[in-house]
Amino acid sequence: MTRGFCDLPEKDHMTRLKPAAAALEGKYRTQLSPVSIGRARLELFELTEDDPIVAEALDRGEEGEVDLPFWTKLWPASLLLGRFVAGLEPRPDQIVLELGAGLGLVGLVAAAHGHRVIVSDIDVRALELARASAAHNALDNVSFVAFDWSRPGLRGTFEVIVAGEILYRPADYPLLADLLSTHLAPDGHLYLAHTQRPFFIGFFDLIKDEFSIRRRKFNLRTPDEADESVFLYDIRPRTGKRARP
Repeated sequence: MTRGFCDLPEKDHMTRLKPAAAALEGKYRTQLSPVSIGRARLELFELTEDDPIVAEALDRGEEGEVDLPFWTKLWPASLLLGRFVAGLEPRPDQIVLELGAGLGLVGLVAAAHGHRVIVSDIDVRALELARASAAHNALDNVSFVAFDWSRPGLRGTFEVIVAGEILYRPADYPLLADLLSTHLAPDGHLYLAHTQRPFFIGFFDLIKDEFSIRRRKFNLRTPDEADESVFLYDIRPRTGKRARP
């Protein structure tokens, strides 16, 4: 059975931490952030504020809004999606695909609950941190793929695809729609979590003829004690629709 790091003896934990952190040493300045979802008690590598990637963004934002790379944050939508995925029953013949994974929270929570998982992102830096987190938490049922939606390379179809906060670039909507048509199994589900933004309607207008869309709203409390609305979408191919070859 796959175990989170807190289930390991302390000696085992430290043995795994050293090579996981060593893989990031010299490239990034990191900290471990605890995440408890379902049965998973995980620690994920995040960049610290003095890491050059974050520090540069903070410097640029001194005169205005800070524009951090999306993959550097643990988003409320990902926490919500992680809680949902923790309740899905794993199947030995099924692989869960995470799109735009960033730090890999959702995929690693799924792996900690017994799912076989592919964590994908276009940014290899995000995958490096997610891979180190998987090693640190003794998760060996997860693999990592650098995946550019504009360049075919992923094979097969998936009954479960998960994604949090991936609709921030409307120019990518046709690519995501094509990806779903190709890789979401006829009886599959895309579970998509997002905070509300008015331009999202463009994506749902694009896919509504080929996919059914159901939505639930959740009110979450952010770390700075603000209330935030997050939506969880269940997107499925319409009856009779088959994945493209």
